[in-house]
Amino acid sequence: MSEDKKRGLIDAFPPTYRFHNMDETGKLKCPISEEFVENDKIIKRDVARFKRDVEAGFYVKKWQEQGNRAMKERAEGQFDDYIKQHADDNFGQAPKIKEDHEMVDAVDENRFETDGEGKRD
Repeated sequence: MSEDKKRGLIDAFPPTYRFHNMDETGKLKCPISEEFVENDKIIKRDVARFKRDVEAGFYVKKWQEQGNRAMKERAEGQFDDYIKQHADDNFGQAPKIKEDHEMVDAVDENRFETDGEGKRD
């Protein structure tokens, strides 16, 4: 990795780790100790997730390109009908809302059932 890339990574660290120490050859050293990296729960979790993602092919160029294309198509609204239908299928149709924001086709308070019969006034 180039020294510029190393410096950029170090500069992205939290302030307590953002220092530029050099090794005996004059190259930047990572400000985070190997012991910390080996024992930190968050790093262990993220490394395990990264390994699973690599094994699943999520970093293959073709998969990345397909994902970027899908995000663009989604932003353009190409999946809106599918998403609405999927939501309707799983959660029922959304109630219609009048312009004054009153709900239509909502629950009728007089229709709650008790002992098998509808509530009556």
